[in-house]
Parts: sequence; structure tokens; C-alpha cells
Amino acid sequence: MKLKKLYAVLALLIPTATLATTISCKKKTPNLDALKAYLPTVTLEKLLVDVEIIEGEVKVENIPNGKKAISKTAVTEYEQALTTAKLVTEEGKAQQAKTDLEAAVKKLTDAIVTGTSTKKIDELKYYIASVEIDKILKDVQVTTGDPVAADIPKGTKAVSQAKVDEYKLALDAAKAVVDEDKAEQAKTDLQAAVKKLTDAFIEGTSAKFLEHLKTYIQQVKDEKILENVEEVDTVDKPENISNDKKVVLKSAAAAFKKALADAEAVEKENEAEQAKKTLEQAVKDIKAAIVKGISDKNVQALKDALPSLSLTTYVLDNKITIVPDSTPISDVPGGEKFIYKSVYDAYNQKWNDAKSITKDSVAKAKLAELQQEFENIKTTKIQVGTSTKNLEAYRAYLESIAPAKVIVGVEVRDTPQAPMEFLQGKKQIKKTIYEAYAAYWNAEKAKLDNNEILDKAAKAKQNEVKEEFKKKFTDNVVVGQATQNYLDMKQLLKENDPTKMTDLIVYAHLKIEADEIESGQKGIDKLNYDRYKNDWVETNNNLTSNDYATTDNLNVLKTKISMFKSKIVTGDGTTIGESIKFLKQYTKVDNKGSLEVKTGALEDLNGRPRIAKLLIPKTLDGKEIKKIGYQLFLNVNYIQEVKILADIVEVYGYAFQGHTDNQDLSIKLIKFPRIPIKFGPGVFKYTTLNKIEIPESSTLFSNNKELFASSTINGDLKLPKGWKTLPESCFHTTKIKGNLYLPDQISTTSGAIEINAFESFEITGNIYLVNKDTYTNNKAEFDKAITDLSTKIKIK
Repeated sequence: MKLKKLYAVLALLIPTATLATTISCKKKTPNLDALKAYLPTVTLEKLLVDVEIIEGEVKVENIPNGKKAISKTAVTEYEQALTTAKLVTEEGKAQQAKTDLEAAVKKLTDAIVTGTSTKKIDELKYYIASVEIDKILKDVQVTTGDPVAADIPKGTKAVSQAKVDEYKLALDAAKAVVDEDKAEQAKTDLQAAVKKLTDAFIEGTSAKFLEHLKTYIQQVKDEKILENVEEVDTVDKPENISNDKKVVLKSAAAAFKKALADAEAVEKENEAEQAKKTLEQAVKDIKAAIVKGISDKNVQALKDALPSLSLTTYVLDNKITIVPDSTPISDVPGGEKFIYKSVYDAYNQKWNDAKSITKDSVAKAKLAELQQEFENIKTTKIQVGTSTKNLEAYRAYLESIAPAKVIVGVEVRDTPQAPMEFLQGKKQIKKTIYEAYAAYWNAEKAKLDNNEILDKAAKAKQNEVKEEFKKKFTDNVVVGQATQNYLDMKQLLKENDPTKMTDLIVYAHLKIEADEIESGQKGIDKLNYDRYKNDWVETNNNLTSNDYATTDNLNVLKTKISMFKSKIVTGDGTTIGESIKFLKQYTKVDNKGSLEVKTGALEDLNGRPRIAKLLIPKTLDGKEIKKIGYQLFLNVNYIQEVKILADIVEVYGYAFQGHTDNQDLSIKLIKFPRIPIKFGPGVFKYTTLNKIEIPESSTLFSNNKELFASSTINGDLKLPKGWKTLPESCFHTTKIKGNLYLPDQISTTSGAIEINAFESFEITGNIYLVNKDTYTNNKAEFDKAITDLSTKIKIK
């Protein structure tokens, strides 16, 4: 039997002894002191903390798991040893007493055992299992508020939810216990909680079981448990049953129906409760027995088949026309397949409805229905039209664009003119294009005549041919846009194009005479030619539309052409003929285009009768004359005037040098073409010129000198304005019986008048300059003249 763990202090068990020995303050007692100090550390209270003292034999299997215990005998034995040690007062016995007490302490602690028993915990768990909620409350109704006996059927019990919640707390507390020494109390507490809960059960006093039964029967009927449930002999797997189908064994259905019928037959109150329970079980059984299918294979089959059963696709693929129901077959183009709209719409409605079917058993029937109807439509509802209206319309159209008809009023040409090249409103077409169209039309006509075109295709064919007619014929017809004035001006410009007048010779002179042109040839001076050419180009550039081709502009063009033609001179060949004959005899054109004197010719010529005018033609013996050769006319005494018709670019040195002994026999007049010419040195040395025309655009060789040296000019001399300097000895010993006009662009700086340019120079007139600085900065050269030039310098 267990004893209380706490004991009174050892003083209560053993009478307190008065120490007889008086400790002398002078005598040392270390052993006794050590004993006294050891005693307080080995009291039972300190050695047996959390250790239970048990009467009788101590067995670990009887002590709760984890708990410590010791026998009462061991404790008593230790108490005796402790009392003995406390009674020692002599120093000589103290050491042994302490040793004995230490041995007693060890023996006491060795006697403490730790329990391994879980007997009470197991009992607690077993008990908990027997009082779980579902077992305690079996056949007990739980109410929100406190139950009232009168509202509870007789023979049944009820308890409030609050009582149940309170019990749950006690149950959870018991489940949380794991210590053996607490298990017994936990069980006791849980037993009290069970009693408290069951004491709260209210016994029903209501006698309405029969009424409850009837109410429940009605509920079962209203639930219609077997409605739409197929009763079968054998139940298949759910995956083999349609997803909209339920099945149940016939035997299960019969058992349920019997239970329901038995419940309906109960009329006694004392049988009602059991009848209700039996029916409730029957309801559970039948619901468990019903198998709901999950198969959708027919739905999937329907879904997969729908595309192939699409009437819309079939109609499109087979080019079937949907026509109103009121359309007679004779109004549908011949050869054209058609279906009435009501048939088409009705089928499409069923087809569309089928897309939303999810019930497997319905899907199977719907698929069969659609397949049958689809085949029926294809075989009986697709008809072929008999109309020929489109064919007749196409034939009429084709005849209207026959080649012979459309070509009326259209000119067929190998190459049509541009719209602005022929008169407004006129039409032209290329011959090959017209022939290609005619071949195309004949081919289409042959198809029609050979019945290759059906009425159903005639309308489309007509549109196709209409487009081809446009591309092959209409779009290729060129329509004239030009007015008559425009065409007249274009023709005049074409016929009088100066750049294409290959038989017209243009001379770079202000005037050209008939005797200067070979017989039968036509010539014109460059001034009139350039003026007309500029007018022609301007008019041609402006003539881009009918707007410019006014009557006034046409008349102006005619006038300019007339004036131009009036300036054209027809040669009689007199002077030019003699000149060419003369030049062929005494001169030649080298491979550089330079006109040179034949060897020994000058000696043969001198002393001949004088020639009034010698013309230098553009060509000689088929060679173009480009240059006047070196000393060509040196010391000649038989030519009075030279006119150069050739488009020369250079005059070589001393080309016109006259007689040094008799200048009166030199050439008196030289006319150069009005084009850029480059002059060499001494070209006019020793000449006596009544007049000379030097082109404004001419230039000088870089080594030029003696240009007019020792010459006499019987009149004015005007030098080209572009010359920057006067070359060395330019007017050396020269006499000018008129005015001298120096170049406008001659430099004003020193050196512009090169050395000896005016040495021994004489002039009767004046010298005209643009800037007097030319004179001032080159005065030393001007002062070399015989004539005092200081009074002759004039500013232009």
C-alpha cells in the first residue's frame, strides 16, 4: 500500500537529543565538524525528491512508467543510520560515523527504482475508445437548443449541441494524457463527463411515430429514386454505361419497393419507428446499388461524324445553290444543282442542335438520324435547274462584241500612234492585238455553239468574257487626243526640224551670198540659223498639250518657218567654184585638217592676175579644213579678199604675212568665221588691210608675238574683248589709220602690254581703253610709239 511521500522532519521521528559534549573552543574537532556539515545534505527530503515510498516489495512493472519509487523498509533502515550519525558528539567517532552514513546514503539511492508500467494509460485509452462521440450519441438526436421531451418521438433521446461541445472538450483532454500517474485521474474525470452528458439526454414523449413514418414515406416517394433508372439483370461497369443512364439490379429494386410497400402498410404506432428504420436502410441500400454510367463514346462518335454530315460544307464543295422555296425549277440555271432553303435550314437546325448533345444515349440515336437524313437529302432533295436564260443572255452578249462589230470606227495599225499624235475622237488598235482578240472570240463562240457552256455557268462565263474583252480589246484601243492645230504644229516642227536639215550648210558669218555656196547647195548664216533653232526648240518644248496649240501660236510658227526659209541661200557656185578649183591646184589639207600650200606653188602664183575674193570652203577633196596653215598666204600678191567659210579653230604663224617690199599688193580684207579661233605669231605681219574681222571669242598662242608688226590698217581695228595682254612686238612699226580698240578685259597691271608692243607705232585716231590704269601701269611701253600716245588714250 502506498504511503505519503512527505514525512515529518527527522526530529519528529527521533526525539531531539541534547548534545552532552561541550565543545571546547580551544579543542579542534575537524571530523566532527565535517560530519555536522554533511548531515544537512543527506536528509530524506533531499535524497528522495520525486521518489514515492511504497509499502512492501517494489517491482518496476507495478510502478507507473517513468516514475521513481523505493520500499518503506529501505527508508526506515536509512533513517536509523541517519539518527545514529546525528547522535555522535565525539571527535574520535565522527569520522567513522560519517563513513557509515555515506554508505547508508549509497544504499538508499541504490534502492530507488524507475517504473515501467503503463497499465493505467492503456485502461484510459480503452475507455476513451468506448465513449467516442458517435458511440455515445448513437440514436440520440442533437438539437440546437435545449431539447423538449414533447417534441421528441417516444422511445428516442435528444441532447443539446452545447452539452455535446462540453463533452468534446473533456474527451479531448483525456486523449491528451500520456503520463501513467495521471491516467487514473483522467479516466475518472472522463467518466464523470460521460455521466454528465448522458444525464442530459431527454427521453422523448411524443407518440407521432406513425406520422413521422408517413412523412418519411412521402419524402422517399418525392425523391423518385428509381425514376429514369433502368432495372437490369446484370450491372456493367460505369465506363460501359452511357453517361446519361442509370442502372440497378432488378433484385435490389424489388427489395426497395417491398420495403416501401411494407412501410406503407404499417398502421400501428409501436411498429412505426422500426418500420421507418427499415425503410431508411432500404433507401441507403437502393442508392448504393444504383450505378451511373460515365461513358461518352456515342457523344464523341457524333462529334467526330458531324463535319462529314455538314450540309453547308457539302453545298459549298459541290457548288449547290440555295434557292427560296418559291423558285420553280425552270427558273434555276440549267445544269445548276440547287436545294430549297427550307430543307437546307431544317437540316442545319438539327445539325447545330446535335453539336450541343452531351447525353451519350441520345447521341447514338441522333447520329443515326442525321446519317439517314443526310443521305436522303443528297439523293432526293438536290435537284438540277432547267433554265436557259443565262445561256441566251450570254449568247446575245457574245454576238454584241463580235470582232466585226467592235472594229467599226477603229483603225487597225501595225503600230498605233500615241494619243497626242492623232486627232481627237479617232481610235486605233494594234493589228496583232486585234487578231489575238478575234481568235479568242472565235474560240469562245465555238464553245457556245458546241454546247460546252451550261446555263448555270453562263453568267459567270459572260462576266469572264466581259473582263477578257476589256483586257484584250477595249483597254488596247488608243483614242486620239490631239486637236488639228496641235497636229499641224507637230507636223510643221517635224518637217522643219533644223537638226535634221542635213542638206543645209550653216556658215559662221553674218551674211552668206549665193556665189559663196556651191551650185545646188543651200546655206544660211549662223545668226539666222541659231535664231530659228532656238525658236524651234522653244516651240517644240512648249507644245506638250492642246492648250498651247492655239491658232495664234500656229500662225507664229508658220511665220518663223517662212522667215527662216527666206534666209536660206541657194548657191550658184560661181565664186566658190573658182576658189575650190584654185585651192585644189595650189593647196592641200593635211591629216590634221590644216590647209597648206603645195610645194613650189607660191612661186608659181605670184605675178598672176589678182583674184578679187578667195573663199576657203569647209572641205577640200573630202577633207574638213580645221586650220589655216603656216605662212599659207606669205608674200602673195594676187588675192584682194579672203573669206574663210570653214569652221577653223587655229591660224598658224605668219599665215597672212604680206610683201615686205610692196605691201600694196598684200591682201586687203580678211573675214574669219565668228567662232573661237586661236591665232599664232605674226599672222598679219607686213599686211595692208582695209578691214579685218577678228572673232570676239578668239585667243592667242602662248608664245605669240609680232601679230600686226609692220602692217598698215586703213581703218579702225577692234581687238577681241577677252584678250588679257598684248603680245610682244604686237604693233611694232604698225600704222593704224583709224582708231584702236584694246580688249575690254585687258589687264590693268604692269606687263599687260608686253615688250615692244608699241615700238615705233603710229596711229591717226585714238586708243580706247576700259581702264586708264592699263596705260598708266604700262606707260613705258606706250611711250615707245612714234605717235605721242598720251593724248590718244581715251576711256570707253
